[in-house]
Amino acid sequence: MPLNRDWYDLNATRAYPLDTRATLTGDGGERLPADALADLSLRFPSTLGERVCLSALTVTDRLVTGVFLACSGPDATPVPFVPLAAFTVTKPFTRNRAVALKALYPGVAGWVVLGPAETPFVGRFSTPVQGLVLPRCARPYRVPPVPSVRKVGLATGLDGVVQLVGSGDLEVVAADRFVDGRTRKVILFRLKTTDAARNVLDLYRGPCGARPESGNCERPGVEFLNTVGPDCNGNVEIDFRGDAEVTPFEGGSEGLVLNHPIGLAEACTRIDRLPDAQGRLPNQYDDFCTSEYEGTALGSDEDQTGEGPPVFNIPDPVSSIFPCPPLPHLESFEDGEAESFRVLSGSFRVAEDLNESSGSSAGLTFGYAAEADNRRNVAVWDTCAVADAVGVRTSTQLQAFSGGPKTNGGLVLNYHTVGSRDEYTVAEIDLPTDSLRLRLWNGTSFVALGSVGGIGLVPGDRYTLEAETSAGPDPLTETQIDVTLTGVTDPGVTATLSVVTDRFLPGNGRFGLASDQARTRFRYFYIEEVP
Repeated sequence: MPLNRDWYDLNATRAYPLDTRATLTGDGGERLPADALADLSLRFPSTLGERVCLSALTVTDRLVTGVFLACSGPDATPVPFVPLAAFTVTKPFTRNRAVALKALYPGVAGWVVLGPAETPFVGRFSTPVQGLVLPRCARPYRVPPVPSVRKVGLATGLDGVVQLVGSGDLEVVAADRFVDGRTRKVILFRLKTTDAARNVLDLYRGPCGARPESGNCERPGVEFLNTVGPDCNGNVEIDFRGDAEVTPFEGGSEGLVLNHPIGLAEACTRIDRLPDAQGRLPNQYDDFCTSEYEGTALGSDEDQTGEGPPVFNIPDPVSSIFPCPPLPHLESFEDGEAESFRVLSGSFRVAEDLNESSGSSAGLTFGYAAEADNRRNVAVWDTCAVADAVGVRTSTQLQAFSGGPKTNGGLVLNYHTVGSRDEYTVAEIDLPTDSLRLRLWNGTSFVALGSVGGIGLVPGDRYTLEAETSAGPDPLTETQIDVTLTGVTDPGVTATLSVVTDRFLPGNGRFGLASDQARTRFRYFYIEEVP
Protein backbone atom coordinates (compact mmCIF):
# COMPACT_ATOMS: atom_id res chain seq x y z
CA MET A 1 0.00 0.00 0.00
CA PRO A 2 1.56 3.33 -1.00
CA LEU A 3 2.42 5.92 1.63
CA ASN A 4 1.80 9.69 1.47
CA ARG A 5 -1.24 9.32 -0.73
CA ASP A 6 -2.85 12.46 -2.09
CA TRP A 7 -5.56 13.98 0.19
CA TYR A 8 -8.36 13.33 -2.29
CA ASP A 9 -7.10 9.83 -3.14
CA LEU A 10 -7.03 9.00 0.56
CA ASN A 11 -10.57 10.34 1.07
CA ALA A 12 -11.84 8.13 -1.74
CA THR A 13 -11.01 5.10 0.39
CA ARG A 14 -12.78 6.13 3.63
CA ALA A 15 -16.23 7.56 2.77
CA TYR A 16 -15.12 11.16 3.40
CA PRO A 17 -16.77 13.72 3.93
CA LEU A 18 -19.40 11.76 5.88
CA ASP A 19 -19.34 11.60 9.67
CA THR A 20 -17.99 8.54 11.45
CA ARG A 21 -21.41 8.16 13.07
CA ALA A 22 -23.13 7.81 9.69
CA THR A 23 -24.41 4.28 8.92
CA LEU A 24 -23.62 4.73 5.16
CA THR A 25 -26.59 2.46 4.42
CA GLY A 26 -29.48 3.36 2.11
CA ASP A 27 -33.16 2.73 2.79
CA GLY A 28 -32.93 -0.55 0.88
CA GLY A 29 -29.85 -1.78 2.71
CA GLU A 30 -27.40 -0.80 -0.06
CA ARG A 31 -23.93 0.27 1.10
CA LEU A 32 -22.64 3.71 0.08
CA PRO A 33 -19.41 3.30 -1.92
CA ALA A 34 -16.39 5.10 -0.44
CA ASP A 35 -15.07 6.28 -3.83
CA ALA A 36 -18.08 8.43 -4.75
CA LEU A 37 -17.14 11.62 -2.84
CA ALA A 38 -13.72 13.03 -1.91
CA ASP A 39 -14.48 16.40 -0.28
CA LEU A 40 -17.23 18.94 0.45
CA SER A 41 -17.49 22.57 1.55
CA LEU A 42 -21.00 23.91 2.21
CA ARG A 43 -22.26 27.02 4.06
CA PHE A 44 -25.93 27.63 4.91
CA PRO A 45 -28.08 29.91 7.13
CA SER A 46 -28.24 28.80 10.78
CA THR A 47 -32.03 29.26 10.72
CA LEU A 48 -32.31 26.08 8.66
CA GLY A 49 -30.55 23.75 11.09
CA GLU A 50 -27.22 22.81 12.66
CA ARG A 51 -26.09 19.84 10.53
CA VAL A 52 -26.17 18.61 6.92
CA CYS A 53 -26.89 15.11 5.64
CA LEU A 54 -26.71 13.40 2.25
CA SER A 55 -30.29 12.70 1.13
CA ALA A 56 -29.73 10.89 -2.16
CA LEU A 57 -26.85 9.74 -4.36
CA THR A 58 -26.82 8.11 -7.78
CA VAL A 59 -23.71 6.81 -9.58
CA THR A 60 -24.08 5.36 -13.10
CA ASP A 61 -21.77 4.90 -16.05
CA ARG A 62 -22.93 8.26 -17.41
CA LEU A 63 -23.34 10.62 -14.42
CA VAL A 64 -23.04 11.25 -10.68
CA THR A 65 -25.80 13.23 -8.90
CA GLY A 66 -26.65 13.96 -5.27
CA VAL A 67 -28.73 16.12 -2.89
CA PHE A 68 -27.88 17.56 0.54
CA LEU A 69 -30.43 18.52 3.24
CA ALA A 70 -30.29 20.56 6.45
CA CYS A 71 -31.23 18.97 9.79
CA SER A 72 -30.99 19.79 13.48
CA GLY A 73 -28.84 16.75 14.32
CA PRO A 74 -28.16 13.05 13.64
CA ASP A 75 -31.34 11.98 15.44
CA ALA A 76 -33.57 14.75 14.10
CA THR A 77 -37.21 14.00 13.38
CA PRO A 78 -39.60 14.36 11.73
CA VAL A 79 -38.95 14.54 8.00
CA PRO A 80 -39.02 16.20 5.53
CA PHE A 81 -35.93 18.35 5.92
CA VAL A 82 -34.92 21.53 4.07
CA PRO A 83 -33.13 20.90 0.73
CA LEU A 84 -29.92 22.92 0.60
CA ALA A 85 -27.98 22.06 -2.55
CA ALA A 86 -27.61 19.50 -5.35
CA PHE A 87 -25.05 18.56 -8.01
CA THR A 88 -24.99 16.64 -11.28
CA VAL A 89 -21.76 15.75 -13.10
CA THR A 90 -21.63 13.79 -16.36
CA LYS A 91 -18.91 11.27 -17.12
CA PRO A 92 -16.14 11.42 -18.00
CA PHE A 93 -15.00 14.17 -15.59
CA THR A 94 -11.73 15.35 -14.13
CA ARG A 95 -11.08 13.80 -10.75
CA ASN A 96 -10.18 15.83 -7.68
CA ARG A 97 -11.61 19.06 -9.08
CA ALA A 98 -14.14 21.21 -7.16
CA VAL A 99 -17.60 21.36 -8.69
CA ALA A 100 -19.94 24.20 -7.69
CA LEU A 101 -23.13 23.16 -5.92
CA LYS A 102 -26.51 24.38 -7.15
CA ALA A 103 -28.22 26.20 -4.28
CA LEU A 104 -31.79 25.08 -3.54
CA TYR A 105 -32.30 27.72 -0.83
CA PRO A 106 -31.30 31.42 -0.65
CA GLY A 107 -28.00 32.00 1.12
CA VAL A 108 -26.58 28.51 0.42
CA ALA A 109 -23.24 28.10 -1.40
CA GLY A 110 -20.41 25.58 -1.70
CA TRP A 111 -18.63 22.97 -3.78
CA VAL A 112 -18.09 19.21 -3.92
CA VAL A 113 -15.10 17.10 -5.08
CA LEU A 114 -15.87 13.69 -6.63
CA GLY A 115 -13.75 10.60 -6.25
CA PRO A 116 -13.32 7.98 -9.00
CA ALA A 117 -17.06 7.13 -8.65
CA GLU A 118 -16.53 3.76 -10.39
CA THR A 119 -18.93 1.73 -8.23
CA PRO A 120 -22.57 1.93 -9.43
CA PHE A 121 -24.97 3.03 -6.69
CA VAL A 122 -28.55 4.25 -6.29
CA GLY A 123 -29.58 5.12 -2.75
CA ARG A 124 -31.96 7.21 -0.69
CA PHE A 125 -31.35 8.21 2.96
CA SER A 126 -34.53 8.95 4.91
CA THR A 127 -32.86 9.73 8.25
CA PRO A 128 -29.94 12.09 8.96
CA VAL A 129 -27.79 9.42 10.62
CA GLN A 130 -27.62 7.41 7.40
CA GLY A 131 -25.74 10.14 5.47
CA LEU A 132 -24.59 12.59 8.17
CA VAL A 133 -21.88 15.02 6.93
CA LEU A 134 -18.89 16.07 9.05
CA PRO A 135 -19.36 19.47 10.75
CA ARG A 136 -16.07 20.75 9.31
CA CYS A 137 -17.41 20.21 5.78
CA ALA A 138 -20.85 21.82 6.21
CA ARG A 139 -21.16 24.74 8.62
CA PRO A 140 -24.06 27.09 9.39
CA TYR A 141 -23.61 30.87 9.60
CA ARG A 142 -25.62 33.52 11.39
CA VAL A 143 -27.86 35.40 9.01
CA PRO A 144 -27.13 39.17 8.99
CA PRO A 145 -29.88 41.13 10.79
CA VAL A 146 -30.22 43.46 7.77
CA PRO A 147 -30.14 41.30 4.63
CA SER A 148 -30.70 44.17 2.20
CA VAL A 149 -31.39 47.90 1.89
CA ARG A 150 -33.83 49.39 -0.53
CA LYS A 151 -35.83 52.52 -1.20
CA VAL A 152 -39.51 52.35 -0.33
CA GLY A 153 -41.46 51.09 -3.35
CA LEU A 154 -38.52 49.40 -5.11
CA ALA A 155 -38.60 45.64 -5.59
CA THR A 156 -34.84 45.20 -5.87
CA GLY A 157 -32.68 45.94 -2.84
CA LEU A 158 -28.96 46.40 -2.32
CA ASP A 159 -27.04 43.54 -0.74
CA GLY A 160 -23.42 42.68 -0.03
CA VAL A 161 -21.24 45.59 1.18
CA VAL A 162 -23.40 48.73 1.03
CA GLN A 163 -22.08 52.22 1.78
CA LEU A 164 -24.63 54.63 3.26
CA VAL A 165 -23.85 58.27 2.48
CA GLY A 166 -25.78 61.23 3.88
CA SER A 167 -26.34 64.42 1.95
CA GLY A 168 -27.44 67.94 2.71
CA ASP A 169 -28.48 68.29 6.35
CA LEU A 170 -28.65 64.50 6.87
CA GLU A 171 -25.67 62.43 8.00
CA VAL A 172 -25.24 58.70 8.53
CA VAL A 173 -22.78 57.64 11.25
CA ALA A 174 -21.90 54.55 13.27
CA ALA A 175 -22.30 54.81 17.04
CA ASP A 176 -22.72 52.78 20.22
CA ARG A 177 -26.16 52.72 21.83
CA PHE A 178 -27.51 50.84 24.85
CA VAL A 179 -30.34 48.64 23.50
CA ASP A 180 -32.13 45.84 25.37
CA GLY A 181 -29.57 45.74 28.16
CA ARG A 182 -26.49 45.66 25.92
CA THR A 183 -24.18 48.14 24.22
CA ARG A 184 -24.67 47.64 20.48
CA LYS A 185 -23.15 49.11 17.35
CA VAL A 186 -25.90 50.91 15.41
CA ILE A 187 -26.33 53.08 12.30
CA LEU A 188 -27.62 56.57 13.11
CA PHE A 189 -29.55 58.70 10.63
CA ARG A 190 -29.55 62.20 12.09
CA LEU A 191 -29.59 65.90 11.27
CA LYS A 192 -26.32 67.80 11.24
CA THR A 193 -26.33 70.23 14.16
CA THR A 194 -22.80 71.61 13.79
CA ASP A 195 -23.81 74.73 11.86
CA ALA A 196 -24.46 77.44 14.46
CA ALA A 197 -25.96 79.74 11.81
CA ARG A 198 -28.76 77.29 10.86
CA ASN A 199 -31.11 75.67 13.38
CA VAL A 200 -31.91 72.48 11.46
CA LEU A 201 -34.16 71.28 14.29
CA ASP A 202 -36.37 74.28 13.56
CA LEU A 203 -36.18 73.92 9.76
CA TYR A 204 -37.47 70.32 9.81
CA ARG A 205 -39.83 70.55 12.77
CA GLY A 206 -43.09 70.53 10.80
CA PRO A 207 -46.26 72.49 11.60
CA CYS A 208 -46.65 71.07 15.15
CA GLY A 209 -43.06 70.44 16.16
CA ALA A 210 -42.21 73.33 18.49
CA ARG A 211 -40.08 71.98 21.35
CA PRO A 212 -37.99 73.75 24.00
CA GLU A 213 -34.94 71.56 23.30
CA SER A 214 -35.08 72.60 19.62
CA GLY A 215 -35.06 76.29 20.48
CA ASN A 216 -38.07 77.02 18.24
CA CYS A 217 -40.77 77.97 20.74
CA GLU A 218 -42.36 81.43 20.42
CA ARG A 219 -41.35 82.13 24.01
CA PRO A 220 -38.48 80.39 25.83
CA GLY A 221 -39.74 77.25 27.54
CA VAL A 222 -38.78 75.91 30.96
CA GLU A 223 -36.56 72.84 30.48
CA PHE A 224 -34.97 72.46 33.93
CA LEU A 225 -35.57 73.53 37.52
CA ASN A 226 -31.98 74.17 38.56
CA THR A 227 -30.45 70.88 37.38
CA VAL A 228 -33.62 68.75 37.53
CA GLY A 229 -35.29 67.84 34.24
CA PRO A 230 -38.73 66.31 33.64
CA ASP A 231 -39.52 62.60 33.43
CA CYS A 232 -40.58 60.84 30.24
CA ASN A 233 -44.09 62.31 30.62
CA GLY A 234 -42.81 65.88 31.00
CA ASN A 235 -43.53 66.07 34.73
CA VAL A 236 -41.32 67.36 37.54
CA GLU A 237 -42.28 66.21 41.03
CA ILE A 238 -41.42 68.75 43.75
CA ASP A 239 -41.22 67.46 47.33
CA PHE A 240 -41.62 70.29 49.85
CA ARG A 241 -40.27 69.22 53.23
CA GLY A 242 -40.38 70.82 56.63
CA ASP A 243 -42.95 73.42 57.72
CA ALA A 244 -43.46 75.14 54.36
CA GLU A 245 -47.09 75.69 53.37
CA VAL A 246 -47.73 75.27 49.64
CA THR A 247 -50.88 76.70 48.03
CA PRO A 248 -51.91 77.39 44.41
CA PHE A 249 -51.33 80.91 43.18
CA GLU A 250 -54.66 82.63 42.54
CA GLY A 251 -53.32 85.16 40.09
CA GLY A 252 -53.36 85.61 36.37
CA SER A 253 -51.12 82.57 35.71
CA GLU A 254 -50.39 79.17 37.16
CA GLY A 255 -47.94 78.91 40.04
CA LEU A 256 -47.37 78.08 43.70
CA VAL A 257 -47.14 80.17 46.83
CA LEU A 258 -44.63 79.02 49.46
CA ASN A 259 -45.22 80.30 52.97
CA HIS A 260 -42.85 79.31 55.77
CA PRO A 261 -43.91 80.10 59.38
CA ILE A 262 -40.49 81.50 60.37
CA GLY A 263 -39.67 85.18 60.44
CA LEU A 264 -36.42 86.97 59.71
CA ALA A 265 -35.51 87.27 63.38
CA GLU A 266 -35.89 83.50 63.83
CA ALA A 267 -33.88 82.78 60.72
CA CYS A 268 -30.85 84.71 61.97
CA THR A 269 -28.52 83.09 64.53
CA ARG A 270 -29.77 84.95 67.60
CA ILE A 271 -31.70 82.23 69.42
CA ASP A 272 -29.91 79.70 71.59
CA ARG A 273 -30.34 76.16 70.36
CA LEU A 274 -28.63 72.81 70.81
CA PRO A 275 -24.82 72.72 70.50
CA ASP A 276 -23.09 71.10 67.53
CA ALA A 277 -20.57 68.22 67.63
CA GLN A 278 -17.85 70.62 68.86
CA GLY A 279 -20.04 72.00 71.64
CA ARG A 280 -20.58 75.41 70.03
CA LEU A 281 -24.00 77.07 70.20
CA PRO A 282 -25.49 78.62 67.04
CA ASN A 283 -25.23 82.14 68.48
CA GLN A 284 -21.48 81.69 68.88
CA TYR A 285 -21.07 82.09 65.11
CA ASP A 286 -20.66 85.52 63.51
CA ASP A 287 -24.10 87.04 63.16
CA PHE A 288 -24.40 88.33 59.60
CA CYS A 289 -27.98 89.50 59.99
CA THR A 290 -26.78 92.74 61.64
CA SER A 291 -23.90 95.09 61.06
CA GLU A 292 -20.81 95.41 63.17
CA TYR A 293 -22.36 98.54 64.69
CA GLU A 294 -25.17 96.68 66.47
CA GLY A 295 -25.45 97.92 70.08
CA THR A 296 -23.94 101.35 69.36
CA ALA A 297 -26.23 104.16 70.51
CA LEU A 298 -26.80 106.42 67.54
CA GLY A 299 -29.40 109.12 67.42
CA SER A 300 -30.22 108.62 63.79
CA ASP A 301 -29.19 106.73 60.68
CA GLU A 302 -26.06 108.94 60.53
CA ASP A 303 -23.25 109.09 63.06
CA GLN A 304 -21.73 112.23 64.62
CA THR A 305 -19.60 112.93 61.53
CA GLY A 306 -22.60 112.88 59.22
CA GLU A 307 -21.41 109.68 57.44
CA GLY A 308 -23.44 106.52 57.36
CA PRO A 309 -21.98 103.31 58.80
CA PRO A 310 -19.98 101.21 56.31
CA VAL A 311 -21.64 98.21 54.68
CA PHE A 312 -20.66 94.91 56.31
CA ASN A 313 -19.31 92.47 53.70
CA ILE A 314 -20.30 88.87 54.41
CA PRO A 315 -17.27 86.59 53.86
CA ASP A 316 -17.30 83.93 51.17
CA PRO A 317 -19.14 80.97 52.81
CA VAL A 318 -16.91 78.44 51.05
CA SER A 319 -13.54 79.90 51.97
CA SER A 320 -14.22 81.60 55.31
CA ILE A 321 -17.16 80.07 57.15
CA PHE A 322 -16.88 76.54 55.77
CA PRO A 323 -13.23 75.93 54.79
CA CYS A 324 -12.40 73.27 52.21
CA PRO A 325 -12.14 69.90 53.97
CA PRO A 326 -8.82 68.09 53.60
CA LEU A 327 -8.37 64.95 51.50
CA PRO A 328 -8.60 62.04 51.91
CA HIS A 329 -12.14 62.27 53.27
CA LEU A 330 -14.43 59.53 54.63
CA GLU A 331 -18.14 60.08 55.20
CA SER A 332 -19.41 57.05 57.15
CA PHE A 333 -22.90 58.41 57.97
CA GLU A 334 -22.48 56.87 61.46
CA ASP A 335 -23.52 60.14 63.12
CA GLY A 336 -26.87 60.00 61.36
CA GLU A 337 -25.92 62.90 59.07
CA ALA A 338 -24.85 63.16 55.43
CA GLU A 339 -22.53 66.10 55.95
CA SER A 340 -21.94 68.35 52.91
CA PHE A 341 -24.07 66.09 50.67
CA ARG A 342 -26.55 67.86 48.40
CA VAL A 343 -29.41 65.98 46.71
CA LEU A 344 -29.71 67.09 43.08
CA SER A 345 -32.31 64.56 41.95
CA GLY A 346 -34.59 62.02 43.57
CA SER A 347 -34.65 61.29 47.29
CA PHE A 348 -32.01 60.27 49.86
CA ARG A 349 -32.11 59.73 53.62
CA VAL A 350 -29.79 58.40 56.31
CA ALA A 351 -31.13 54.88 57.02
CA GLU A 352 -30.47 52.21 59.62
CA ASP A 353 -29.72 48.48 59.22
CA LEU A 354 -28.02 48.18 55.86
CA ASN A 355 -28.25 44.39 56.04
CA GLU A 356 -32.02 44.11 55.91
CA SER A 357 -31.77 41.31 53.34
CA SER A 358 -29.85 39.13 55.78
CA GLY A 359 -31.59 40.28 58.96
CA SER A 360 -28.30 41.17 60.65
CA SER A 361 -26.74 44.61 61.06
CA ALA A 362 -23.20 43.18 61.38
CA GLY A 363 -22.08 46.48 62.88
CA LEU A 364 -23.29 48.56 59.90
CA THR A 365 -25.84 50.73 61.67
CA PHE A 366 -26.25 53.64 59.29
CA GLY A 367 -25.98 54.38 55.60
CA TYR A 368 -27.18 56.75 52.90
CA ALA A 369 -30.27 55.38 51.12
CA ALA A 370 -31.47 56.32 47.63
CA GLU A 371 -35.23 55.84 47.79
CA ALA A 372 -36.97 57.21 44.68
CA ASP A 373 -37.80 54.33 42.32
CA ASN A 374 -39.49 56.51 39.68
CA ARG A 375 -36.59 58.81 38.75
CA ARG A 376 -32.84 59.27 39.05
CA ASN A 377 -31.32 59.62 42.52
CA VAL A 378 -28.21 61.84 42.57
CA ALA A 379 -26.44 63.26 45.64
CA VAL A 380 -23.04 64.97 45.43
CA TRP A 381 -20.44 65.82 48.07
CA ASP A 382 -20.74 69.55 47.51
CA THR A 383 -17.44 71.00 48.75
CA CYS A 384 -14.44 72.78 47.28
CA ALA A 385 -12.07 69.99 48.34
CA VAL A 386 -11.61 68.61 44.79
CA ALA A 387 -10.12 71.20 42.44
CA ASP A 388 -9.60 68.80 39.51
CA ALA A 389 -11.75 65.74 38.83
CA VAL A 390 -8.83 64.03 37.04
CA GLY A 391 -6.50 62.23 39.44
CA VAL A 392 -9.17 61.26 41.98
CA ARG A 393 -10.03 57.91 43.55
CA THR A 394 -13.44 57.44 45.14
CA SER A 395 -15.14 54.38 46.61
CA THR A 396 -18.25 53.17 48.40
CA GLN A 397 -19.86 50.02 49.74
CA LEU A 398 -23.38 49.52 48.45
CA GLN A 399 -26.41 47.24 48.36
CA ALA A 400 -28.95 47.28 45.51
CA PHE A 401 -32.39 45.92 46.38
CA SER A 402 -35.01 44.46 44.08
CA GLY A 403 -38.66 45.45 44.11
CA GLY A 404 -38.46 48.62 42.01
CA PRO A 405 -38.40 49.20 38.25
CA LYS A 406 -34.59 48.83 38.23
CA THR A 407 -31.82 47.49 40.47
CA ASN A 408 -28.55 49.44 40.30
CA GLY A 409 -26.32 51.95 42.06
CA GLY A 410 -22.90 53.53 41.87
CA LEU A 411 -20.54 56.48 42.09
CA VAL A 412 -21.04 59.91 40.52
CA LEU A 413 -17.89 61.21 38.79
CA ASN A 414 -17.42 64.86 37.79
CA TYR A 415 -20.94 66.31 38.06
CA HIS A 416 -20.55 69.55 36.10
CA THR A 417 -22.30 71.94 33.73
CA VAL A 418 -21.77 71.94 29.95
CA GLY A 419 -23.53 74.87 28.31
CA SER A 420 -27.08 74.87 29.66
CA ARG A 421 -27.17 71.25 30.82
CA ASP A 422 -25.63 69.20 33.61
CA GLU A 423 -23.51 66.13 32.85
CA TYR A 424 -21.93 63.45 34.98
CA THR A 425 -20.39 60.01 34.60
CA VAL A 426 -21.62 57.16 36.77
CA ALA A 427 -19.66 53.97 37.57
CA GLU A 428 -22.31 51.49 38.65
CA ILE A 429 -23.49 47.93 39.03
CA ASP A 430 -26.66 46.87 37.22
CA LEU A 431 -28.25 43.64 38.39
CA PRO A 432 -30.80 43.04 35.55
CA THR A 433 -27.89 42.90 33.07
CA ASP A 434 -25.48 41.42 35.67
CA SER A 435 -22.88 43.99 34.64
CA LEU A 436 -20.39 46.58 35.85
CA ARG A 437 -20.75 49.61 33.59
CA LEU A 438 -19.86 53.24 32.90
CA ARG A 439 -22.53 55.62 31.61
CA LEU A 440 -22.71 59.32 30.83
CA TRP A 441 -25.77 61.39 31.70
CA ASN A 442 -25.80 64.07 28.97
CA GLY A 443 -28.61 66.15 30.46
CA THR A 444 -31.47 64.23 28.84
CA SER A 445 -30.49 60.54 28.69
CA PHE A 446 -27.79 58.01 29.52
CA VAL A 447 -25.05 57.15 27.01
CA ALA A 448 -23.14 53.88 27.44
CA LEU A 449 -19.34 54.23 27.71
CA GLY A 450 -18.46 50.61 28.50
CA SER A 451 -19.53 47.54 30.44
CA VAL A 452 -18.49 44.04 31.49
CA GLY A 453 -21.03 41.31 32.28
CA GLY A 454 -21.37 37.82 33.69
CA ILE A 455 -20.36 38.90 37.21
CA GLY A 456 -22.91 37.03 39.35
CA LEU A 457 -24.57 39.98 41.13
CA VAL A 458 -27.24 39.18 43.75
CA PRO A 459 -29.88 41.65 45.06
CA GLY A 460 -29.20 42.68 48.66
CA ASP A 461 -25.55 41.52 48.67
CA ARG A 462 -22.92 44.08 49.65
CA TYR A 463 -20.22 45.17 47.18
CA THR A 464 -17.25 47.54 47.32
CA LEU A 465 -17.09 49.80 44.26
CA GLU A 466 -14.03 51.93 43.45
CA ALA A 467 -13.43 54.35 40.57
CA GLU A 468 -10.21 56.15 39.69
CA THR A 469 -9.76 58.92 37.11
CA SER A 470 -6.48 59.71 35.35
CA ALA A 471 -5.29 61.54 32.24
CA GLY A 472 -5.89 59.67 28.97
CA PRO A 473 -3.55 59.27 25.99
CA ASP A 474 -4.44 62.83 25.00
CA PRO A 475 -4.59 64.66 28.37
CA LEU A 476 -6.25 67.69 26.81
CA THR A 477 -9.30 65.78 25.57
CA GLU A 478 -9.29 62.24 27.02
CA THR A 479 -9.67 60.74 30.48
CA GLN A 480 -9.09 57.15 31.62
CA ILE A 481 -11.54 55.73 34.16
CA ASP A 482 -10.68 52.47 35.97
CA VAL A 483 -13.47 50.78 37.93
CA THR A 484 -13.06 47.86 40.36
CA LEU A 485 -15.83 45.79 41.97
CA THR A 486 -15.27 43.40 44.89
CA GLY A 487 -17.89 41.37 46.72
CA VAL A 488 -18.24 41.78 50.49
CA THR A 489 -21.04 39.26 51.07
CA ASP A 490 -19.39 36.94 48.52
CA PRO A 491 -15.66 37.82 48.14
CA GLY A 492 -15.50 35.59 45.06
CA VAL A 493 -17.42 38.17 43.03
CA THR A 494 -14.95 40.54 41.29
CA ALA A 495 -14.87 42.61 38.12
CA THR A 496 -12.79 45.38 36.54
CA LEU A 497 -13.53 47.87 33.79
CA SER A 498 -11.22 50.40 32.12
CA VAL A 499 -12.48 53.01 29.65
CA VAL A 500 -10.83 55.95 27.86
CA THR A 501 -13.41 58.62 27.00
CA ASP A 502 -13.47 62.11 25.53
CA ARG A 503 -16.81 62.91 27.24
CA PHE A 504 -15.46 63.47 30.77
CA LEU A 505 -13.76 66.88 30.63
CA PRO A 506 -13.84 69.63 31.83
CA GLY A 507 -12.85 68.17 35.19
CA ASN A 508 -14.35 70.84 37.43
CA GLY A 509 -17.24 68.86 38.88
CA ARG A 510 -18.31 67.09 42.05
CA PHE A 511 -18.31 63.43 43.13
CA GLY A 512 -21.11 61.57 44.87
CA LEU A 513 -23.59 58.67 44.88
CA ALA A 514 -26.42 57.72 42.51
CA SER A 515 -29.00 55.17 41.40
CA ASP A 516 -31.43 55.13 38.49
CA GLN A 517 -35.02 54.36 39.51
CA ALA A 518 -33.65 51.96 42.13
CA ARG A 519 -33.59 51.55 45.91
CA THR A 520 -29.92 51.45 46.86
CA ARG A 521 -28.05 51.92 50.14
CA PHE A 522 -24.51 53.18 50.51
CA ARG A 523 -22.43 52.29 53.59
CA TYR A 524 -19.85 55.08 53.19
CA PHE A 525 -18.32 57.55 50.74
CA TYR A 526 -14.52 57.85 50.45
CA ILE A 527 -12.52 60.21 48.22
CA GLU A 528 -8.81 60.96 47.84
CA GLU A 529 -6.40 62.45 45.36
CA VAL A 530 -4.18 60.13 43.33
CA PRO A 531 -0.59 61.32 42.81
